[in-house]
Amino acid sequence: MIKGINIYTLDLQSYEGVLGRKDVAHGIGEYVRGQANTIGVVSFRSLPQHGIVETYHNMSQEYLPHYVTVFAGRKNNRQLNTMAQAQQMATGIEGKRLRNQHLVG
Repeated sequence: MIKGINIYTLDLQSYEGVLGRKDVAHGIGEYVRGQANTIGVVSFRSLPQHGIVETYHNMSQEYLPHYVTVFAGRKNNRQLNTMAQAQQMATGIEGKRLRNQHLVG
């Protein structure tokens, strides 16, 4: 588990073993447990689904963590206006290099 990261899931067997996760037992009628709720989980889950269909069309398993990071960033910054989002993104990439070899393998 990454320090400072909360993972909210539905109570599904496929998520067993994920360290530090907080789940909601939707199958027995539970919809909220602390900050975890089914609306938030389902809402976040729809972001990658729409991203695959509408934007990326194909995501490789190798780069899936990077896509999830992008979707989490969008979800976490949705309350910011466009300029504030751009400023935050620019601050995050400052001093980092993206080489062509990383793009083409």
